[in-house]
Amino acid sequence: MRSKFRHRVTFAIFRKVFEWYARFKFRYTFDRFEETLEPYLILGNHTQALDPVFLSFSFKKPIYFVASTMIYNLPVWSKVLDYLVAPIPINKFRSDLRSTKAILKTLKEGQHVALYPEGNTSFSGEQMPIGIAIAKLVKKAKVKVVFHTIEGGHLSHPRWAKYGRKGKMHGSVKKILTVEEIQTMDVETLHQYIKNTLAVNDFKLFTDTPFKGKNKAVNIESAYVVCPHCHRIETLYSKGDDVHCTACAFHVTVNDYGRFEPHFDGRYFSATPAWFDDQIAVFKSLVETQKDDAVLFHDADETLYEILDLKPKEKRDRVSITLTKKALTIEGPHTHETWDPLDIDPAVQHRTGLILYHRPTAKTYYCLSDEKRSALKYVSMIKILQKETSYV
Repeated sequence: MRSKFRHRVTFAIFRKVFEWYARFKFRYTFDRFEETLEPYLILGNHTQALDPVFLSFSFKKPIYFVASTMIYNLPVWSKVLDYLVAPIPINKFRSDLRSTKAILKTLKEGQHVALYPEGNTSFSGEQMPIGIAIAKLVKKAKVKVVFHTIEGGHLSHPRWAKYGRKGKMHGSVKKILTVEEIQTMDVETLHQYIKNTLAVNDFKLFTDTPFKGKNKAVNIESAYVVCPHCHRIETLYSKGDDVHCTACAFHVTVNDYGRFEPHFDGRYFSATPAWFDDQIAVFKSLVETQKDDAVLFHDADETLYEILDLKPKEKRDRVSITLTKKALTIEGPHTHETWDPLDIDPAVQHRTGLILYHRPTAKTYYCLSDEKRSALKYVSMIKILQKETSYV
């Protein structure tokens, strides 16, 4: 039985303590949802790390959140979180039948379960890919599905940004699907319904609302490595609210509306979605024009960890990472791995953590760098090599 007295107490105290903080820090407002005694499967759009906190304000009963297994990498805090709120662990970089069973079991016990079908927060502000597995889970759950969306979360703190901004955020239940309504939909129709219902684009919603803050451009090179003007790679750097290129005159400022204002006469994009699409086009061109053994990306001085199931990560080595069209090489004093990119499931953890799951050996490596290097570039390029249709 997942439900415990301590979970109810934790949830009640936690909600009261953090409501004022959310209102002051993020100008977050929310609508209360009138609950019944039945269990809900709550689906939310994912905008930033604090989304579970914001979502919980709309509900009275405890919610059991589906969370990445990476939360178990924290030796002390992982145990505290597990004891107080009992999250349902899920692997964000590969299929996980164990989490599906735990979700269904918790719902059967009469408890609310919340999860984010996107799995990750967005670097560009557009919806992240939502796999069809979520529609299959909804079919199996046989409970009411509640759709909760947060507006303003991306512009308040873009995933790539080091610092947040104060603007406007609002959370509310957008729609409810009954069991009877779910039964009338096939899996494909339900999948599209879920994607459409959870789609939130802050750039379209907040055209006249300022999101003010300092150092609004800092760390953008952790996501965007292609200069829009000269298309050079890894020549961008951020300082304060500004982004520059060391190879050309490119210079833009991030304004209070999350858009870019130019300070040069040349090519740029007013917002990140178009910039991301342009970056992917440059990556694809690189794949088409380079030889098989040409280095696409290389980074040195990486700290290599191995991820073990629901246990703290174990430090293995200091390594370099090299990606070509035919191989990803991880090289260090004690590590010599050469993997086919087609056999890798990559993911980004937070802003710059690079997760590499090697299917043939079932090894999971986690790479961290002290430098401002991009993990997203590896994920995007590997998915291009795999001929995927999404690149995050």
